[in-house]
Amino acid sequence: MLQHDSKLFASTSGLSVFLGRRLAMQQTIGRRVSTERSTLVVLLFLIASAATDETAYNYDVVVYGATPAGCSAAIIAANGTGLRVALLEPSSRIGGMMVPGGIGLRDTGDFDSIFNDTRSVARKWIDLNGVHYGVPYVLQPDVVIGNVSLWTLLQSIAGGTLDVFTSEPLVEGPGGVTKDGTTIKSIATTSGSSWVAAQFIDASYDGDIVVGANLSYTYGRESRAAYNETLAGVQPFNRFQNFLVPVDPYWPDGSVLPYIEDGELPPVGSADSKLMPFSYRACLVQNDPTNELRFPEPPNYNASDFTLLSRYIASFDRVKFPKGPAMGDLIGILTYGGPVRYPTNASRTMRYDLCEGGGGTNGQTSPVTTDQPDINDGYVTTNRAGKAAIAAAVTYYVQGMLYFLQNDPSVPAATHDSANSYGLCKDAAAYWGEEAWPTQLYNREGVRLIGDYVATQNNVVRGECQPDSVATSSWTIDIHPMRRVALPASKSPYGVATALNEGQVGFERFPGNGSVWELRYPIMLPKRLEATNLLVPVCASTTHVVYGSVRVEPTFIQLGQAAGAAAFLAIKHGVDVHDVPISELQALQRANGVSPHWPPGAC
Repeated sequence: MLQHDSKLFASTSGLSVFLGRRLAMQQTIGRRVSTERSTLVVLLFLIASAATDETAYNYDVVVYGATPAGCSAAIIAANGTGLRVALLEPSSRIGGMMVPGGIGLRDTGDFDSIFNDTRSVARKWIDLNGVHYGVPYVLQPDVVIGNVSLWTLLQSIAGGTLDVFTSEPLVEGPGGVTKDGTTIKSIATTSGSSWVAAQFIDASYDGDIVVGANLSYTYGRESRAAYNETLAGVQPFNRFQNFLVPVDPYWPDGSVLPYIEDGELPPVGSADSKLMPFSYRACLVQNDPTNELRFPEPPNYNASDFTLLSRYIASFDRVKFPKGPAMGDLIGILTYGGPVRYPTNASRTMRYDLCEGGGGTNGQTSPVTTDQPDINDGYVTTNRAGKAAIAAAVTYYVQGMLYFLQNDPSVPAATHDSANSYGLCKDAAAYWGEEAWPTQLYNREGVRLIGDYVATQNNVVRGECQPDSVATSSWTIDIHPMRRVALPASKSPYGVATALNEGQVGFERFPGNGSVWELRYPIMLPKRLEATNLLVPVCASTTHVVYGSVRVEPTFIQLGQAAGAAAFLAIKHGVDVHDVPISELQALQRANGVSPHWPPGAC
């Protein structure tokens, strides 16, 4: 008898898609997405063989993590190469922060260095989004549309094979990664499957293969002395996204309020294990009752958890804000699209991206936002269940903050009214589920590989030619607050007790000319003595300071393309990834729409 233990989607274009494990019967499935302008149809076909007890899969290249980097790596490794490529995604949705995370490719920096060539994966994706809306391109589409565009890209594979498997997280601990010397032979996932390949690409946000293979990695902040970086380590007081008037961090009994550390700040420039805060980038609409869901009350909601927020609101200048600040003075509410605005029409209102530091009208960026430092303490070292608990804690905080602003009686009238003009994008429920809440946690940083080369603040100069560059970055050094502490009067810059944020580096530019700097190939390579058939385009070998620039999805897509091309070349020439011919890799990047130097031909 034929039976199946998962759903499956696949395509005649060389793409096979397994949602779960394997399907042991022949199926044809159509996926239809309806919109107000048109009906988009993605037809996916596959003939699957009868079930067997065999759980070992053999491929030329296995890409782990269907993030933007993973998707672009898989596309380049499979398209026109004749290679068999598997793309494994730990969760049930592909696209990482670009699709289930909701932010698309809005964090562009220099637009032309990312999108000027229509052959790049990034440009193809925004062009496909534009087709739906009837405009040239869209950087941050509705998630339903972004998802269809990504699957369409994956379907375009020709001259190779790409199989996509979802819900395939790596086995934690021993048995997750099997090595022979410096060669990774296989990885194992919790479905009971093993994946054998000549080349592996770890494109996950958590660096699961890096950790599972016991490679050298780090997390947190290096000290200033470690690499002679002026922006490294614990930061001195600065005004960006901080408390510019004192806000009492203590309860009457002297204990600290929720979401504040009790203790002194470590020495400026010292190292620690802190990470940038995690969040969720929810989709909002304003004054659109037909497409609005109220902000939900999270389970076990306690209004006292948001006392610091209430006190911060009360600190606003009542001359300038007689009825209280607007919601946008507290939380970043960004119009969808970034440098290219989301296309609206008579029936489609503007979407808004729930970001972090709002404000400006109060003379500052808000220090109490949907970015909450410290919730993610221990994230790197905990197991998958612990990571899920941290994600749930982040969900509680962000949803609780929104619910507080809409409902708490302590909130001033203007703040209350402003918050109640917003709601979640109801139409996003078609993709995210009935709560219309993002399914991808925005974990801005975690594990970072330590290779034989580590990119530091001193290695990165705008406009400087790197002979082994394979991609570019143009995002500034954008580091969010790393901790929030309670300072007694004796330690406070104001002479009275206050909360204080630490760690933020606000859009710091690297030295040099222009806005683009070049990414060297070795940032994706483990130490040669540790692994010779693994590429790491996301958790790359950089310091915390440099990762503050690298960490955005448009940069990850370029690095993913480079990783896919490098895996192909390593197989073609029968060499370790460290010995891939750089000139050929750069030529493939250009052929696939990514300039390894900027401006193109500058070196």
